[in-house]
Amino acid sequence: MAGLAPCVGFCYGCGMSKPSSPHGLSAPGAASYAVSAPSAQSPRGVGGANGLRMPGMPDPSDPGRPWPRLDDHLVEPENEERAEIIDGHVVYCMAANPEHAAAQANLGAVLRVAAAPGYSGLVELLTRSAVDQNFAADACILRDGKDEKTGTRYLEDLAFEVVNEQSMSTATKKAERLSNRGVRRVFGLFVKEGKVKEWRGAWDLLTGPIVDACLRLPLYPKALLDGVEGELVMARALIQKKNPEIENYKAQGFKDGETQGFKDGAAQGFKDGETQALSRAILAFLSARGLAVSEDERARISTCDDIAILNHWISRAATVSAAADLFS
Repeated sequence: MAGLAPCVGFCYGCGMSKPSSPHGLSAPGAASYAVSAPSAQSPRGVGGANGLRMPGMPDPSDPGRPWPRLDDHLVEPENEERAEIIDGHVVYCMAANPEHAAAQANLGAVLRVAAAPGYSGLVELLTRSAVDQNFAADACILRDGKDEKTGTRYLEDLAFEVVNEQSMSTATKKAERLSNRGVRRVFGLFVKEGKVKEWRGAWDLLTGPIVDACLRLPLYPKALLDGVEGELVMARALIQKKNPEIENYKAQGFKDGETQGFKDGAAQGFKDGETQALSRAILAFLSARGLAVSEDERARISTCDDIAILNHWISRAATVSAAADLFS
């Protein structure tokens, strides 16, 4: 997301809840705000249908409680107020400026075609990463289909965050929470620095390509930051995927080349046949007149491929007194 506003609505940290309003953030099963005050019926302040818990690995903030389901949202996906929840705080995400928007557009396009078979590249996928976390990375790659263990979609394998006006602390929080949830690798595209970094407990500068089983080809940092380089990666990926349009283009190119080659070959063959016929005629004419032809003269006549010159020589062959005079 492009940026974050101060905390509003319910805050897990203070336990206070903002009164409902016509523009509250309504999650499935909740009457007003996506998050309600703590109660005995709603553990840890998660209300309505969002009180569901997924069997599996426990939430690190409470080792005794299992993770919530990935799509058990505290905020409505695509809500009008562009809200997310980070560390229990409801935050509003501002629209992007041109630099952020361009980087995110390129990133999404590259991941869309660079995902390996069986994986998909998505943007702005809202994920419930913990009891008090419900936000989206700017782009991600995840396995297709449903996880048999949970009955929901798979967790993201790779997550990418575009960092431009967003604070470093917010980018770091999101990287930490996604990693804690089990996302294998988290990357930050730091637009103003022109650098790509990977989260490994701290932001480490990425100097080589991203190589991963969920990618069909290595992704170099420059391809994620530069639209022209990104297009080159997309072209290579589409070729690897045997994209139908590219395959048709290649087939048409081969057909056009074959057709043109036949035309060129036929024209050249006709020309070669004509020059050979003229060369033989000149040598036969000189021989019939009893004129000696040296090896050099014979080679010069036989290898000439200029039809105009050969026609000139054949007209002179009737009058010259020696073969050498043809060339004067």
